[in-house]
Amino acid sequence: LILPSSLAVIYIGELCRILLSRPPGDYDRKHSIKKFMGVGMNRFVWEKFIKRFHIKNIYEYYGSTEGNTALCKFV
Repeated sequence: LILPSSLAVIYIGELCRILLSRPPGDYDRKHSIKKFMGVGMNRFVWEKFIKRFHIKNIYEYYGSTEGNTALCKFV
């Protein structure tokens, strides 16, 4: 999860569960990510994910069948 200049991540499905399945490491909290946005995160994964990776905000949205939108910040 080392993304030094990224502020947000868009996830789908099991991405967060897969990240949690890896052994904890020194880089788990060394990132600039403030928001995770996506669909399909299990409640138990959500709680563990916040604690381990120290993500401030997680947003779930519903009704997405194709994931045809993205949120971006152009600098």
